Amino acid sequence: MQKRIGTCVLDYDGVVLKNKHIQHKISDLSNAHMARYLNISKKNAEDLSKTFLPNLGHTSKICNYIDNSYNEKECLNNYHNDVFSLHNIERLCFYLDDKDIDHINNLYELKLIHDYKFVLFSNAPDVWTKCLFQFTNVNYEEFFDENFNADNNILKPDFCSYINVEKSCPEEKLFIDDNTSNFIHRDKWTCMYHGIEDDNVHLYKILYSY
Repeated sequence: MQKRIGTCVLDYDGVVLKNKHIQHKISDLSNAHMARYLNISKKNAEDLSKTFLPNLGHTSKICNYIDNSYNEKECLNNYHNDVFSLHNIERLCFYLDDKDIDHINNLYELKLIHDYKFVLFSNAPDVWTKCLFQFTNVNYEEFFDENFNADNNILKPDFCSYINVEKSCPEEKLFIDDNTSNFIHRDKWTCMYHGIEDDNVHLYKILYSY
């Protein structure tokens, strides 16, 4: 089969790292952060997440939307310092398992075999996206050819974030994400959904078919 698309734009949590326990914990930590920031109950924070997260894309943007005492960048920094503190990252890493490590190795093998260009496009910060790789034999800088994430003020589904990716990677791209609300940029982007209900083989088949 002749490969038509060589650049794969990948989400992190839910695609590169697919661990239900960790995703649940990050969601829980995010809601706890919002509850403290807005001085509301955690139940109210959970309701706000359900309402606004699909379109705003990030907890810090919800906080800024409800209470703009801080600007968006300050809200994002506060979120990262709280949710992805060293203590919380250590707790999250406790839930990593052999399946997560094997998944990274399998993706890297596919990258090498098919000569893919892997581009990270994530709302997570470096301190989190690089964490998993310390448990593998795969080098983070060799796995991802380019990195667009929250440390670069990249937040999906902000349209300008897609423009930044497009400027650096003008070629046709396969974009894989676990949130269809992020599929807003269609020009030269082939968008494929890979959700929490899909197993890793589903992702490998998507990559192989393109």
